Amino acid sequence: IFSFIFLFQFDIIAKDILSFRWKGGHTTMYKVILADDEILILKMLRKLICWEDFDIEIAGEFTDGKDAFKAILEKQPDIVITDIKMSGMTGLEIVRNCSKARINTIFLLISGHAEFEYAHMAIRYGVENYLLKPINKQELENNLQRICMRLNSQRMATENKLNLENQIQFNKEILNGQF
Repeated sequence: IFSFIFLFQFDIIAKDILSFRWKGGHTTMYKVILADDEILILKMLRKLICWEDFDIEIAGEFTDGKDAFKAILEKQPDIVITDIKMSGMTGLEIVRNCSKARINTIFLLISGHAEFEYAHMAIRYGVENYLLKPINKQELENNLQRICMRLNSQRMATENKLNLENQIQFNKEILNGQF
């Protein structure tokens, strides 16, 4: 009886995982915050990408680093795309402060300067990538695709863990009822 119940429940879990993957790997859209002190760059970022194609919604746009950081603390976005040099707080300071606050956000930094020191600091803080202005659409899309695949994997792993924990609890209840 136990092996039948376990196989039956495992089959249900496997079907859930496949349907989870079939739907695109997640049930809610990812959130992104855009930050650049140049309004034209923000408009270009908003229009350059069809965000819905990546299941991403824009959770906010900011021209000041301090405002962007406050929004990150409040909204806990999955992704932040920020300029390195901004008023109020630089992109690197935002990344460093988020790291200190243990905010689990993936960062893409953009800059009009190909300065090694910025790239080096970005790598030290665990930034996903460092993109140069003018932003190349294909490069940004490739980065977003890679990020979304990683986020999908993380969500699926969390879902799998919850399903297995539920399966264990279900099996314990059945076993307790038999003895």
